[in-house]
Amino acid sequence: MNVSQIELREITGMSIQTITGRLRKAGYEAERVGREMQYETKDALPILYGAQNRASQHNLEQERARLASNQADKEALRVEEMRGKLVQTADVLAHWQDVIGACRAKLLNLAQKAAPTVAPLMTVPEVQEEIDRHIHEALQDMADAGGLPEHMVPEEEDVITWEPAA
Repeated sequence: MNVSQIELREITGMSIQTITGRLRKAGYEAERVGREMQYETKDALPILYGAQNRASQHNLEQERARLASNQADKEALRVEEMRGKLVQTADVLAHWQDVIGACRAKLLNLAQKAAPTVAPLMTVPEVQEEIDRHIHEALQDMADAGGLPEHMVPEEEDVITWEPAA
């Protein structure tokens, strides 16, 4: 049955612009009868209704695929963390804040700790040697406490090395 744009609007409840846009996009050409365009309902209606359903179905499929991909990525990260190949940024940050805080405390305490042992010394080399000893002691204390906590240390095969180009 052939119908006009106005009759298609009454049948579908869609605007004339939507009807012509969807039919044109689908490549459907109306037949001109006199001054108006006529559409075959058996061809036009499936295009008009199918376009809505296919578009929403396509978006739903894309969203489902995106969700599945994100879930798979999240699970892969969880597994890598359980294997000890990934650590939480917050854990590393907290550890290094502790290391730097301890370093700061040692350096601020260096003068107070060195003063009693340096005061009786008379020569510059003796003073320098005593201050160096205190500095090395503070650095050794930090080295003993520094590095990464045991659960953050990578396995040998997971260590990535870099060598500069020759």
